[in-house]
Amino acid sequence: MSTTTPDTGAEPLDLTRAERWVLHDVMLRELEAAAEAEESPPWWAHAVLEQVEANDLALTCFEAWRIKRALETYVKDAPERDLEPTASVIDQLDAAYEAPPATVLG
Repeated sequence: MSTTTPDTGAEPLDLTRAERWVLHDVMLRELEAAAEAEESPPWWAHAVLEQVEANDLALTCFEAWRIKRALETYVKDAPERDLEPTASVIDQLDAAYEAPPATVLG
């Protein structure tokens, strides 16, 4: 039985185990940061985390843009082992998505 993603402009990404691990970790960090700040958890981080855990990653442009921003912040202080997988996910997002969502542009 295969699952299908609703037609939301979502693009599938095929990540390695190391890339999924980094993405999972960064999404958990986003959720934990919101909890520590006593803010609502970002829906997009929760949605991406669920997709990573299901090994069925298909991102909307907005999710991809938010992930890229989170990864770019993370990579500045990431441990050495996470540098290459983080850069690889960022590169894949750049290749799959041409621009940030229109609502972000103003």
